[in-house]
Amino acid sequence: MIEMSSEPGQTALREVTARSLLLDLLGASEPDAWPVKVLVEVASLFGISENALRVNTTRLLSRGMLEQDNRGFYRLAPTTGTIRHWVNRWSLGEERVVPWRGGWLSLTVDPALDARDLAKLERALHRLGLRRQMAGYWVRPNNLSGALADFLAQIATMGDSDHFVIAVADVVQGASGKLDLASLWDTRALEQLYRSQTERLENSLLALEKAPLDQVLRETFIYGGDVIHSLAQDPMLPEPMIDVSLRAALTDSMRKYDQTFRARWREHFGNDYLNSFPAGTG
Repeated sequence: MIEMSSEPGQTALREVTARSLLLDLLGASEPDAWPVKVLVEVASLFGISENALRVNTTRLLSRGMLEQDNRGFYRLAPTTGTIRHWVNRWSLGEERVVPWRGGWLSLTVDPALDARDLAKLERALHRLGLRRQMAGYWVRPNNLSGALADFLAQIATMGDSDHFVIAVADVVQGASGKLDLASLWDTRALEQLYRSQTERLENSLLALEKAPLDQVLRETFIYGGDVIHSLAQDPMLPEPMIDVSLRAALTDSMRKYDQTFRARWREHFGNDYLNSFPAGTG
Protein backbone atom coordinates (compact mmCIF):
# COMPACT_ATOMS: atom_id res chain seq x y z
CA MET A 1 0.00 0.00 0.00
CA ILE A 2 0.95 3.66 -0.28
CA GLU A 3 2.26 5.54 2.72
CA MET A 4 0.75 9.01 2.75
CA SER A 5 2.70 11.99 4.02
CA SER A 6 1.10 15.00 5.66
CA GLU A 7 1.11 16.99 2.41
CA PRO A 8 -1.01 16.03 -0.63
CA GLY A 9 1.16 14.92 -3.53
CA GLN A 10 4.12 14.06 -1.28
CA THR A 11 3.69 10.29 -1.18
CA ALA A 12 5.99 7.32 -0.75
CA LEU A 13 4.99 5.06 -3.63
CA ARG A 14 5.20 1.30 -3.32
CA GLU A 15 7.72 -0.46 -5.52
CA VAL A 16 6.61 -1.73 -8.92
CA THR A 17 8.47 -4.83 -10.07
CA ALA A 18 9.03 -6.04 -13.62
CA ARG A 19 6.70 -8.98 -12.96
CA SER A 20 3.84 -6.89 -11.56
CA LEU A 21 4.23 -4.32 -14.32
CA LEU A 22 3.92 -6.94 -17.05
CA LEU A 23 0.86 -8.61 -15.52
CA ASP A 24 -0.87 -5.31 -14.81
CA LEU A 25 -0.28 -3.71 -18.20
CA LEU A 26 -1.18 -6.81 -20.17
CA GLY A 27 -4.25 -7.28 -17.99
CA ALA A 28 -5.33 -3.73 -18.80
CA SER A 29 -5.16 -4.46 -22.54
CA GLU A 30 -6.70 -7.94 -22.55
CA PRO A 31 -7.21 -9.48 -25.07
CA ASP A 32 -4.95 -7.16 -27.09
CA ALA A 33 -1.17 -7.56 -27.07
CA TRP A 34 1.71 -5.17 -26.40
CA PRO A 35 4.97 -4.91 -28.39
CA VAL A 36 8.04 -5.25 -26.23
CA LYS A 37 9.33 -1.80 -27.19
CA VAL A 38 6.28 -0.17 -25.57
CA LEU A 39 6.59 -2.39 -22.49
CA VAL A 40 10.21 -1.28 -22.19
CA GLU A 41 9.13 2.37 -22.41
CA VAL A 42 6.58 1.94 -19.61
CA ALA A 43 9.10 0.03 -17.50
CA SER A 44 11.56 2.91 -17.72
CA LEU A 45 9.05 5.13 -15.88
CA PHE A 46 9.54 2.91 -12.83
CA GLY A 47 13.31 2.53 -13.11
CA ILE A 48 13.01 -1.01 -14.45
CA SER A 49 15.73 -1.92 -16.94
CA GLU A 50 15.08 -3.46 -20.34
CA ASN A 51 17.06 -6.53 -19.28
CA ALA A 52 14.94 -7.04 -16.14
CA LEU A 53 11.78 -6.70 -18.18
CA ARG A 54 12.92 -9.24 -20.77
CA VAL A 55 14.06 -11.72 -18.11
CA ASN A 56 10.68 -11.56 -16.40
CA THR A 57 8.85 -11.82 -19.71
CA THR A 58 10.73 -15.06 -20.42
CA ARG A 59 9.92 -16.41 -16.95
CA LEU A 60 6.21 -15.63 -17.26
CA LEU A 61 6.13 -17.23 -20.70
CA SER A 62 7.75 -20.41 -19.36
CA ARG A 63 5.21 -20.55 -16.52
CA GLY A 64 2.30 -20.26 -18.92
CA MET A 65 1.16 -16.89 -17.59
CA LEU A 66 1.89 -15.00 -20.82
CA GLU A 67 1.75 -15.92 -24.48
CA GLN A 68 3.37 -14.45 -27.57
CA ASP A 69 1.65 -13.95 -30.93
CA ASN A 70 3.22 -14.30 -34.37
CA ARG A 71 4.27 -10.62 -34.34
CA GLY A 72 6.25 -11.08 -31.15
CA PHE A 73 3.64 -9.14 -29.13
CA TYR A 74 2.71 -10.29 -25.61
CA ARG A 75 -0.66 -10.88 -23.96
CA LEU A 76 -1.97 -12.69 -20.89
CA ALA A 77 -2.49 -16.43 -21.19
CA PRO A 78 -6.16 -17.51 -20.93
CA THR A 79 -5.72 -18.90 -17.40
CA THR A 80 -4.24 -15.64 -16.14
CA GLY A 81 -6.96 -13.73 -17.95
CA THR A 82 -9.63 -15.48 -15.88
CA ILE A 83 -8.32 -13.87 -12.71
CA ARG A 84 -7.90 -10.54 -14.48
CA HIS A 85 -11.56 -10.68 -15.54
CA TRP A 86 -12.51 -11.12 -11.89
CA VAL A 87 -10.36 -8.12 -10.93
CA ASN A 88 -11.96 -5.95 -13.61
CA ARG A 89 -15.43 -6.55 -12.12
CA TRP A 90 -14.61 -3.84 -9.58
CA SER A 91 -16.20 -1.28 -11.91
CA LEU A 92 -19.61 -2.96 -11.55
CA GLY A 93 -19.73 -1.64 -8.00
CA GLU A 94 -22.93 -2.52 -6.14
CA GLU A 95 -24.22 -4.43 -9.16
CA ARG A 96 -22.06 -7.28 -7.87
CA VAL A 97 -24.54 -7.84 -5.03
CA VAL A 98 -28.28 -8.15 -4.36
CA PRO A 99 -30.27 -7.19 -1.26
CA TRP A 100 -29.39 -9.49 1.63
CA ARG A 101 -32.14 -11.57 3.20
CA GLY A 102 -30.01 -12.85 6.07
CA GLY A 103 -28.89 -16.12 4.48
CA TRP A 104 -25.39 -17.56 4.16
CA LEU A 105 -23.24 -19.51 1.74
CA SER A 106 -21.36 -22.19 3.65
CA LEU A 107 -18.49 -24.10 2.09
CA THR A 108 -16.79 -27.26 3.36
CA VAL A 109 -13.33 -28.17 2.10
CA ASP A 110 -12.30 -31.79 1.47
CA PRO A 111 -10.07 -32.74 4.45
CA ALA A 112 -8.01 -34.97 2.16
CA LEU A 113 -6.50 -31.99 0.32
CA ASP A 114 -2.74 -31.72 0.80
CA ALA A 115 -1.29 -28.59 2.40
CA ARG A 116 -0.19 -26.97 -0.85
CA ASP A 117 -3.53 -27.42 -2.64
CA LEU A 118 -5.41 -26.39 0.49
CA ALA A 119 -3.43 -23.15 0.77
CA LYS A 120 -4.18 -22.28 -2.86
CA LEU A 121 -7.89 -22.96 -2.45
CA GLU A 122 -8.07 -20.98 0.78
CA ARG A 123 -6.42 -17.97 -0.87
CA ALA A 124 -9.16 -18.05 -3.50
CA LEU A 125 -11.88 -18.34 -0.87
CA HIS A 126 -10.52 -15.34 1.00
CA ARG A 127 -10.31 -13.31 -2.22
CA LEU A 128 -13.95 -14.09 -2.90
CA GLY A 129 -15.08 -12.81 0.47
CA LEU A 130 -15.44 -16.04 2.41
CA ARG A 131 -13.99 -16.37 5.91
CA ARG A 132 -13.03 -19.48 7.86
CA GLN A 133 -15.31 -20.17 10.79
CA MET A 134 -13.43 -23.33 11.76
CA ALA A 135 -10.99 -25.70 10.09
CA GLY A 136 -12.38 -26.67 6.69
CA TYR A 137 -15.55 -24.60 7.04
CA TRP A 138 -15.98 -21.21 5.34
CA VAL A 139 -18.92 -18.81 5.11
CA ARG A 140 -20.04 -15.55 3.54
CA PRO A 141 -23.35 -13.67 3.27
CA ASN A 142 -25.53 -14.97 0.45
CA ASN A 143 -25.82 -11.61 -1.30
CA LEU A 144 -23.83 -12.05 -4.50
CA SER A 145 -25.54 -11.43 -7.81
CA GLY A 146 -25.35 -14.13 -10.45
CA ALA A 147 -25.93 -17.86 -10.41
CA LEU A 148 -24.55 -20.12 -7.71
CA ALA A 149 -23.11 -22.39 -10.40
CA ASP A 150 -21.03 -19.49 -11.73
CA PHE A 151 -19.70 -18.74 -8.25
CA LEU A 152 -18.75 -22.40 -7.82
CA ALA A 153 -16.91 -22.35 -11.14
CA GLN A 154 -15.09 -19.19 -10.12
CA ILE A 155 -13.90 -20.76 -6.87
CA ALA A 156 -12.75 -23.88 -8.71
CA THR A 157 -10.86 -21.84 -11.33
CA MET A 158 -9.20 -19.42 -8.94
CA GLY A 159 -8.48 -22.11 -6.35
CA ASP A 160 -7.45 -24.72 -8.93
CA SER A 161 -9.56 -27.29 -7.10
CA ASP A 162 -13.09 -28.68 -6.98
CA HIS A 163 -12.56 -30.47 -3.67
CA PHE A 164 -15.29 -28.64 -1.78
CA VAL A 165 -19.06 -28.55 -1.37
CA ILE A 166 -21.23 -25.49 -0.87
CA ALA A 167 -24.64 -25.04 0.72
CA VAL A 168 -27.16 -22.23 1.04
CA ALA A 169 -28.42 -21.78 4.59
CA ASP A 170 -30.86 -19.44 6.35
CA VAL A 171 -29.35 -20.26 9.74
CA VAL A 172 -25.86 -21.42 10.70
CA GLN A 173 -25.78 -22.74 14.25
CA GLY A 174 -23.28 -24.48 16.50
CA ALA A 175 -23.84 -26.81 19.44
CA SER A 176 -23.98 -23.85 21.83
CA GLY A 177 -26.37 -21.81 19.67
CA LYS A 178 -26.39 -19.38 16.78
CA LEU A 179 -22.91 -18.28 15.69
CA ASP A 180 -21.75 -14.66 15.45
CA LEU A 181 -20.61 -14.97 11.87
CA ALA A 182 -20.49 -11.21 11.25
CA SER A 183 -17.48 -10.95 13.57
CA LEU A 184 -15.37 -12.91 11.07
CA TRP A 185 -14.88 -9.68 9.09
CA ASP A 186 -13.16 -6.59 10.48
CA THR A 187 -15.82 -4.18 9.29
CA ARG A 188 -14.38 -1.21 11.16
CA ALA A 189 -11.08 -1.61 9.28
CA LEU A 190 -12.93 -1.95 5.98
CA GLU A 191 -14.89 1.24 6.54
CA GLN A 192 -11.72 3.10 7.45
CA LEU A 193 -10.10 1.80 4.27
CA TYR A 194 -13.02 3.08 2.18
CA ARG A 195 -12.69 6.53 3.74
CA SER A 196 -8.90 6.76 3.44
CA GLN A 197 -8.74 5.54 -0.15
CA THR A 198 -11.53 7.87 -1.24
CA GLU A 199 -9.62 10.79 0.27
CA ARG A 200 -6.40 9.57 -1.36
CA LEU A 201 -7.97 9.53 -4.82
CA GLU A 202 -9.51 12.98 -4.38
CA ASN A 203 -6.16 14.42 -3.24
CA SER A 204 -4.38 12.75 -6.14
CA LEU A 205 -6.80 14.18 -8.70
CA LEU A 206 -5.96 17.68 -7.47
CA ALA A 207 -2.22 17.12 -6.98
CA LEU A 208 -1.65 15.65 -10.45
CA GLU A 209 -3.73 18.21 -12.36
CA LYS A 210 -0.63 20.08 -13.58
CA ALA A 211 2.05 17.48 -12.84
CA PRO A 212 4.57 16.25 -15.47
CA LEU A 213 3.34 13.32 -17.54
CA ASP A 214 5.87 10.81 -16.19
CA GLN A 215 4.78 11.62 -12.63
CA VAL A 216 1.12 11.26 -13.61
CA LEU A 217 1.72 7.86 -15.20
CA ARG A 218 3.72 6.52 -12.25
CA GLU A 219 1.44 7.71 -9.50
CA THR A 220 -1.85 6.85 -11.16
CA PHE A 221 -0.62 3.34 -11.91
CA ILE A 222 0.07 2.83 -8.21
CA TYR A 223 -2.74 4.87 -6.66
CA GLY A 224 -5.39 3.49 -8.98
CA GLY A 225 -3.94 0.01 -8.81
CA ASP A 226 -4.09 -0.11 -5.03
CA VAL A 227 -7.73 0.95 -4.96
CA ILE A 228 -8.73 -1.50 -7.70
CA HIS A 229 -6.94 -4.22 -5.74
CA SER A 230 -9.00 -3.35 -2.66
CA LEU A 231 -12.29 -3.17 -4.55
CA ALA A 232 -11.67 -6.43 -6.42
CA GLN A 233 -10.99 -8.30 -3.17
CA ASP A 234 -13.67 -6.55 -1.14
CA PRO A 235 -15.95 -9.11 0.56
CA MET A 236 -18.98 -7.06 -0.57
CA LEU A 237 -20.65 -7.28 2.81
CA PRO A 238 -24.27 -6.10 3.05
CA GLU A 239 -26.09 -3.69 5.27
CA PRO A 240 -26.38 -3.84 8.27
CA MET A 241 -22.97 -5.51 8.58
CA ILE A 242 -21.21 -2.52 7.00
CA ASP A 243 -21.89 1.00 5.74
CA VAL A 244 -22.37 0.23 2.06
CA SER A 245 -22.50 3.92 1.12
CA LEU A 246 -18.77 4.25 1.93
CA ARG A 247 -17.90 1.44 -0.48
CA ALA A 248 -20.14 2.94 -3.16
CA ALA A 249 -18.45 6.33 -2.72
CA LEU A 250 -15.02 4.75 -3.17
CA THR A 251 -16.16 2.99 -6.33
CA ASP A 252 -17.53 6.25 -7.73
CA SER A 253 -14.25 8.04 -6.95
CA MET A 254 -12.26 5.27 -8.64
CA ARG A 255 -14.46 5.44 -11.74
CA LYS A 256 -13.77 9.18 -11.99
CA TYR A 257 -10.04 8.59 -11.43
CA ASP A 258 -10.05 5.86 -14.07
CA GLN A 259 -11.82 8.01 -16.63
CA THR A 260 -9.54 10.98 -16.00
CA PHE A 261 -6.16 9.29 -16.08
CA ARG A 262 -6.78 6.36 -18.42
CA ALA A 263 -7.15 8.99 -21.12
CA ARG A 264 -3.63 10.25 -20.32
CA TRP A 265 -2.26 6.71 -20.62
CA ARG A 266 -3.98 6.14 -23.94
CA GLU A 267 -2.88 9.51 -25.32
CA HIS A 268 0.75 8.69 -24.57
CA PHE A 269 0.96 4.99 -25.44
CA GLY A 270 -1.79 4.73 -28.05
CA ASN A 271 -5.38 3.56 -28.08
CA ASP A 272 -4.36 0.18 -29.48
CA TYR A 273 -2.71 -0.93 -26.25
CA LEU A 274 -4.92 0.08 -23.34
CA ASN A 275 -8.56 -0.94 -22.98
CA SER A 276 -8.85 -0.28 -19.25
CA PHE A 277 -6.88 1.30 -16.44
CA PRO A 278 -3.82 -0.72 -15.31
CA ALA A 279 -5.01 -2.50 -12.17
CA GLY A 280 -1.71 -2.68 -10.30
CA THR A 281 -2.45 -6.10 -8.82
CA GLY A 282 0.14 -8.36 -10.38
